Amino acid sequence: LAIQPTMGGFTKDDAGRIEQQLLDEDEQCDNMILRVDGGVFGGPILNAENGQKAVGGNWKVYQAEWGGGGGKMKGSMSTRMRIKLLVPPKKNEEVWFEGEVIR
Repeated sequence: LAIQPTMGGFTKDDAGRIEQQLLDEDEQCDNMILRVDGGVFGGPILNAENGQKAVGGNWKVYQAEWGGGGGKMKGSMSTRMRIKLLVPPKKNEEVWFEGEVIR
């Protein structure tokens, strides 16, 4: 799972904090619900200053052809998932989670 911060004031430090929160078993983290209509509900705290969680977003699964590197054969297909969460309170920043689906 890779976290890619995009737009404005959302920094790599923020991305690192969220990634650590998701990976730390001792840290309480709410579930993220992926709705069948492509919407997202819940998730990690994205605004540490106010303790606010994501205020919406979307997700999608897609097929991608591997371009090479990482030990895979060039041209092999993989299933990937991309999740976009909107950062509160203004919803003008986004956090993207993206990675290979392995099961």
